Amino acid sequence: PPPPDRATPDRATLDRTTLDRTTLAARIEQAAEPDPTRPFWGALLVVWRGETVFERGFGPADLAGRPVDAHTLFDVGSVSKQFTAAAVLRLVREGRLALDDTLGEHFESAPAPQRAITVEQLLCHRSGLRQTAETDEKAAAFDESSLSWERHLLTRPLAHEPGKLFAYCNYNYLLLALLVERCSGRSFEAYVRASVLEPAGMASARFVGECDGDTSAQALRRHRYRRPGPPPRACQWAWGPGYRGATGLLCSLDGLRAWHAALATDAVLDSSERALVFVAPERRYAFGWYAVAGEHGRVWHTHDGRTDGFRSSLSRCAGENALVVVLTNEATAANLIDQRIRGALPAPDAAQPGEP
Repeated sequence: PPPPDRATPDRATLDRTTLDRTTLAARIEQAAEPDPTRPFWGALLVVWRGETVFERGFGPADLAGRPVDAHTLFDVGSVSKQFTAAAVLRLVREGRLALDDTLGEHFESAPAPQRAITVEQLLCHRSGLRQTAETDEKAAAFDESSLSWERHLLTRPLAHEPGKLFAYCNYNYLLLALLVERCSGRSFEAYVRASVLEPAGMASARFVGECDGDTSAQALRRHRYRRPGPPPRACQWAWGPGYRGATGLLCSLDGLRAWHAALATDAVLDSSERALVFVAPERRYAFGWYAVAGEHGRVWHTHDGRTDGFRSSLSRCAGENALVVVLTNEATAANLIDQRIRGALPAPDAAQPGEP
């Protein structure tokens, strides 16, 4: 059923220096649904100065009409990359890997010039690898032979010399997932769960493909409701298990709130590791996060994700202890909603929620 009608607030009445809960909720709802004829489906979370000031599910999570809530799991797509990067840093801490290690040191079959690519270049999308659109790639990603997929990745062409330029490419994080398995001696999923998810308090997080019979917490892809057959759930691979590392994590609002809190402590990454991850905007991208200069001198670290039928965006500002999460089970531009919400947040001299 459609969500209940809500009054659309007048933009002119939204004072940027006021932060009472009613006004803030109106701003966020307006950011999520600028067009009342196209209601938003998904979940939104806003943490401001350490306090959850907005948390809400919109629309149904499945055909039975079960409402979306803070526990509903969504495929977060490329937001998964920051968890892969954290796992790599844990391996570095354990002495099993180094940021200046090259692919040639870990993959004997890596050809030149791919052999010279370093782990840090993969983490920062500066490897020189170029994403291709080969028609056989999706089939290769579903191939059960890891050696076949490994060979496919290691022979991808370079667009430029490693380390020279930033160029976003999923192959970087697919190779990192293979490195995690080689260096840890465990499956990628098992190592990430033990070294990152569990210390962060993300007990509900799962990986795509882990359909163990309990699908009650998983969202369905809205845009396929009108197609024949049952719509796919979040636990089903859109692109194949070969894409683990670049995508493939299922998270809820509760889980991502715990992740944000963990990143302010040494629960997963220590202070020296966090300094590598959360760089200045001039660096643009590092370890699974974009660094963006926002209004009022704020620095946001952000990433969005897109898979077949799911969109996500996560942004955090350490200086304000702020977090914005947008999760949706439809083809909505989650990153644009995220940007509108960040733009609606108050000026630095605003009172705390509930203060006069």
